[in-house]
Amino acid sequence: MILKKLDSQLFFITTAPLVFIILGVSAFFLFDSLGSADRDIEQKGNYLSEQTLLLSEFYFYTGNQEEIANIAKLLMKSEDMDFIRFADQEYNAFIHLKKADYKNSKIFETVVYSKETIIDDYETLDEQTGYTPEILGYITLGLSNREILSKKKRIYKQVLITAILAIIGGLLLTYFFSRKLLQGLNSLKKTATKIERKQLSERCVENGSGELLKIQQVFNNMAESIESNEKYLQQKVKIATRSLNETIEELSLKNSELDRTRKIAIELERSKAIVDERSRIMKDMHDGIGGQLIASLAVVENEKDSAIKETISDILKHCIDDLRLIINSLSTSANTLSALLADFKYRMNRRLESMGIELRWTVDDAIDGIRLQPQQSLNILRILQEAFTNTFKHAKATTILLHAQEQEGAIVIQIEDNGQFTHNSNRHGQGMQNMKWRAEQLAADITIKPAITQGCCIILTLPKGIFPAAIKEKAVAEVPCH
Repeated sequence: MILKKLDSQLFFITTAPLVFIILGVSAFFLFDSLGSADRDIEQKGNYLSEQTLLLSEFYFYTGNQEEIANIAKLLMKSEDMDFIRFADQEYNAFIHLKKADYKNSKIFETVVYSKETIIDDYETLDEQTGYTPEILGYITLGLSNREILSKKKRIYKQVLITAILAIIGGLLLTYFFSRKLLQGLNSLKKTATKIERKQLSERCVENGSGELLKIQQVFNNMAESIESNEKYLQQKVKIATRSLNETIEELSLKNSELDRTRKIAIELERSKAIVDERSRIMKDMHDGIGGQLIASLAVVENEKDSAIKETISDILKHCIDDLRLIINSLSTSANTLSALLADFKYRMNRRLESMGIELRWTVDDAIDGIRLQPQQSLNILRILQEAFTNTFKHAKATTILLHAQEQEGAIVIQIEDNGQFTHNSNRHGQGMQNMKWRAEQLAADITIKPAITQGCCIILTLPKGIFPAAIKEKAVAEVPCH
């Protein structure tokens, strides 16, 4: 299951940025081209309005409607002109020419003032002469949208075809460069599936290279260890069962009650032996794979910068973080809330420093001594990890605040950043759903809302009753979102 997710994540990480960049660039060119087309018709309309005003201004003043009609006929010969309308001071049209098939025209209207005005921008009063211009009439032009619509259709087609070809080319290049890596991961995935089905003799084909080859080799060594331990376990269980059978069989002769006790003891002993041995095997696997992942990451970090190096490095870091998260939640040395939070802060400090994010950390003394069950530890860590990851990826924040305190009947953990917060799916998506699901598993409440700083504010409220041991009663005022 882990390798299958790794395969999907690798494909997404290598293709999603490429697709998003292409779509973003295409959208930019599309809107720029459409804006240019709209500006063209706006400039043309303003130019024609100015020319029409210059041609007809004198005839408006003299009242020569015949010459104005000649100007209108001359302008209607233009292919771009759908209609032209000349109106008097009362906005009554005395000339209105139009084409039969016009519709959805772009309208441009100009006011014709008296000839004597010398003021700029048609202000109501000239500061030098004190003259107030008189409105002589109105000119309304309707320009055809056919050309602009046709131009926009061409723009849509060109941008769409370019984007599709770029995405196809990018996907082909991604597939070509990642094919070797995908082959190695598929080999791991197939072998892991067979081992999960109890085919313990199966081994991974070592067809990778570099660090992937080392991981395949470690995997094969672990598979061999599992097979050997499974055989030893079965033999040990058989010996223990046989010994118990012999001992209890002697006692079973006394009465039927002893017989029932013998069967129960055999089943318990067998179950305990299997659980203990498998638990030891899983811990050995985690230690071996964890060490190898860290060594692999160190080797990858020393390689030259490249897209493949960045991809593999990020995948290995995510694997190490998840492995550490699971092991830490099961650790007996971190079974209190204060120790859990301290360990989380230690693991996050390096990443926060590398991203230039300031962490303001406040944990009240009242939280000391609150014990957690392993599953509670894992759920709390997952919620904290998802909250910080959302801030890293989407918020563009410079400060993260974490405050934990005992509050009336509950423990309240508040995480707040000063970045950007939106409720859309691009930023949160499945991550928020996961946090809410884990809060439900804890029988806790979680609130996600904007902070006053326009960042994101997450408040996790953990009732006292969910913890193994009771905590002291102490009333603390509610922490507001800054």
